[in-house]
Amino acid sequence: GCISMVVLDDFHLGCILLCRSFTSWEDLSEVVTKIPSNKIIVLKGRTKTDETTKGIEKKMSLLGGFKLPKKLSNGILYVGQIEAHPHWTVCTTYQNCKYSGFSVSFPQKKRTLQKLRTECEMVPLIVATRLPESVMPLHTQLLANEAQKQSAFLNFANNKSSVIGYTTKESSPVYLLNNGSFPFQKAHATDWNTFHFLPEALVPKDDNEIVDNTVNAKFDIPFDEEFFSMLFGKDLVANLTGVETVLKPINDVLQNSRLVGLYFSGHWCGPCRQFTPLLAEVYSSLKQSFPVHGLEIIFVSSDKSITEFKEYYNAMPWKAVAYDKMRLRQQEISIRYGVRGIPALIILDPISGQIVASNEQSKNDLIRSCQGGDSRIKEMFESWLLKLPESSKELYNILELSCSVEREEGKEHNISSGGPSDSGYLVRSEEAEFLGEFAQADVNTEVKELFTKLVEADEDQNKATAKAIKSIGSIQLQNESYGSGKLTNGILKKLENNCDVESKTSIAILQGLDFSKEMAETILKTILKYIENSIREPWNPRFRSIKMSNKVLDRATHFEGSVEFIRSFGMDTISTSQDFMITFPVAVNLD
Repeated sequence: GCISMVVLDDFHLGCILLCRSFTSWEDLSEVVTKIPSNKIIVLKGRTKTDETTKGIEKKMSLLGGFKLPKKLSNGILYVGQIEAHPHWTVCTTYQNCKYSGFSVSFPQKKRTLQKLRTECEMVPLIVATRLPESVMPLHTQLLANEAQKQSAFLNFANNKSSVIGYTTKESSPVYLLNNGSFPFQKAHATDWNTFHFLPEALVPKDDNEIVDNTVNAKFDIPFDEEFFSMLFGKDLVANLTGVETVLKPINDVLQNSRLVGLYFSGHWCGPCRQFTPLLAEVYSSLKQSFPVHGLEIIFVSSDKSITEFKEYYNAMPWKAVAYDKMRLRQQEISIRYGVRGIPALIILDPISGQIVASNEQSKNDLIRSCQGGDSRIKEMFESWLLKLPESSKELYNILELSCSVEREEGKEHNISSGGPSDSGYLVRSEEAEFLGEFAQADVNTEVKELFTKLVEADEDQNKATAKAIKSIGSIQLQNESYGSGKLTNGILKKLENNCDVESKTSIAILQGLDFSKEMAETILKTILKYIENSIREPWNPRFRSIKMSNKVLDRATHFEGSVEFIRSFGMDTISTSQDFMITFPVAVNLD
């Protein structure tokens, strides 16, 4: 058993400042004494055993309207403020809780006192939606650099208090965050970065908010650019969404690749269509294990028309030789590498252009590794690295040894320096004592001052005493003063528990969202299509796990609140090295 505590900033649009769980009341009460005035506190849970209340009640009295349960093991549900007693305060035992949740509303205002905090290589638990089409079209989001994405986000979020940040990476949409996006977790790939609003005092001074993803690799692989440009041209095709493609310079594609795979295949070839999903599985696994200095694949098409090429390539995550250039170069490339049939996979050293693994060897290695999972795939890749020419291995080792590790040391922000701890924003200043002494002294002073004024006005001393105490008590309850704090922002609404809420989750969520009938129908029709496909082909993973940037799924997920609605059906959202995915968990009953 444990008690969870959430601390909200009462001024900066409800920023979540702290989320922690405690197994003992003693530890919880100690933290409460460190929290500055007026912060909104939510407590929920119970401990397994009863503890002595000695000292705990005095510390917890910092919380306006708080009362310890007679048995601590009965647990607590409390919503209120430090050194304030607003009218919406709730304090009851966990077992008597009649509320399913709480929402905190704040006036719409500009974020003049907030900054974006950068969380490198971190992703949120879930995302709310993407940046609206009206702010930045999806196609533009996929091509925009970090500065362009951030500028568009700030213009959108400045007056949007429900949006607390965003996450993105190169060639991905700008996914928006709300308070349900916490906690953050380590990203599968190093190029994901998350940005979220915090009070300016909590953002380190050296946080410039823009992350240059080109520095993720410690150094570039000195590949033979002239050789590869002669074979494939100066640009390669990159698949953005499964529908849209863009040309990328071959230098940008190969400069961080330790190995290059040439994949010869065609849509009309049955064995190719069977081999492609296996290769995609290996490619995805290696992108997670080796996000830089890994394997890049170039598709050399044998398709008979541009239409066939586009249809086939749409399902591929790697790069491709442009179809018009490929028609001129295919024979030359095939002869150079001895390709006589498809599918064929040739593994090359990008530094020298030499063959590392032949067609027969690479395909056999790949099929065996797929049967053993990610660990076997990683072993296969490392076995190919051992076959690189000695000159290439030696050059790589020299570059690796000469690299400075200072970048890794400087990547993490230390919020304890130059901000939060100095400002007293997260921790109560040393002069302030907990409410048992601090607030009482303050109340005594106010009573004494009012008593003196009443006596000077010829009021009877006994009556003046009673009147002063009553008056100060009334002011406290009206939130004008309690301790040192004043409640100036925030309206907290209770959500009454509904006995049908569990069985009608989707309906309850839909009623709480600003959806038109047409929006709801679009979401339901899109999801239903994927459900029908999953029922028809339950073995096919592409129907059970769909990229959120996929153009078809995007019709359903670009509405604000749509992801929350979709999750209410039992679907889930996960982050991968390439994108956020909407998935059907294996345990979900598709019927």
